[in-house]
Amino acid sequence: MKASIGQIEVLSPELHAIVAGLHENDGPLCQSIYDEIRETVSDYRLAAEVGLPDDLKASLTWHIRLWHEALLQARMPSEDVLEQAGALTRRRVHQGIPLDSLLRAFRIGSGGLWRALIEAVTGDEILEKELLLKVSPYLLRHFDIVSHHVAQAYMDEQFQQASWRDRVRGELWSVVSARREDAEAFARYCRILSIDAEAVHVAIVFAVHDVAGGTRLDSQTFTRIAREMGMDGEKCMYTRYRDHLVMWVPAGRGEPLVDGDRRIGKCAQQVIDRIGKIERAGVGLPGAGAVAWWTSLEQAFRAIEHGQGSGACVSRYSHILLDEAIAHSDSTRQFLGAILDRLSVEPHLLETLQAYFQHKQHRKSVASALGVHPNTVDHRLQRIETLLSGDFNDVAWLATLSAALRLQRSDVAKER
Repeated sequence: MKASIGQIEVLSPELHAIVAGLHENDGPLCQSIYDEIRETVSDYRLAAEVGLPDDLKASLTWHIRLWHEALLQARMPSEDVLEQAGALTRRRVHQGIPLDSLLRAFRIGSGGLWRALIEAVTGDEILEKELLLKVSPYLLRHFDIVSHHVAQAYMDEQFQQASWRDRVRGELWSVVSARREDAEAFARYCRILSIDAEAVHVAIVFAVHDVAGGTRLDSQTFTRIAREMGMDGEKCMYTRYRDHLVMWVPAGRGEPLVDGDRRIGKCAQQVIDRIGKIERAGVGLPGAGAVAWWTSLEQAFRAIEHGQGSGACVSRYSHILLDEAIAHSDSTRQFLGAILDRLSVEPHLLETLQAYFQHKQHRKSVASALGVHPNTVDHRLQRIETLLSGDFNDVAWLATLSAALRLQRSDVAKER
């Protein structure tokens, strides 16, 4: 008569002896499974966590012994045992191992344990039959129970970690938005989030399609955007502000500011191209510290507002530096306005000057665009020089004329 404990049949003496031998000498089996996981699951091989290899091997040893002891004692895993499995799992969250990689490693381990049993009884038809009919059903139940508990423990820990990090991000946002002089608090919250508080960061503002209509800015969206920007979603700072998503992106170490500005702009365009919820983006200038983070945020908002008028998907503040300087200086605006007032008495002169800059100062192209002879363009440019006491060969004077025209376009856009 077959005896059973907890719905698991007791092994025959012969198979019991084989399992006991595997249990007592589990080192080679543990090493082979460890090597297979490291070779097959890249997240275990490439993870930056220094102690992960030793932790993985210790966890493997524990699971192998759990399996062997369950067979030898003919019992299902107890609640205490499952809690230990959960504790081992929770560490994987903090080590950066994704759940799918964890479960894949778990399947590799269960396959390795099953192969070891098959190899141990190969050639003995009676033991092969016992392994197939008695042990294999339990193998499925055992690993189904343990893997389910492992997955649940992983998701619970991930949720707790996300909630905790969200709270820290909220504290960091309160410093940046309202307590920028508190450098100690800024550094503390950055350190908790694994952000280098002294590193240069750039604020990016993302406009989202139809926020009022219910489009959600959920954590998955944040994670995807962070990935497109080349960052770890758990180790970056983002928040919601004025119905926009704001994210601070670190500049590359040793990267020239001009190159970094261009690179981040390209990454922002990539976000728009790949994430349907995002429609426009504004990029601020780089800076370090809470004050600089806030300044970059304000610049990013001004850039995205400027881009809305121009139709650009990504607007960088670096492209509107002069426009911003002009906009915030009454005397500069008055002076540039006076230049255009002087030309407005002869409208064809203003039209010619606009075409002159649009066609990169190529006089034949200007003449073609205006439908006049090149000599006419020359006469008009000379007339502009006379009226304004300037010289088109003077780079500084050209820059002043260009600024006056940009101011005019900006004012016209605002009126619309």
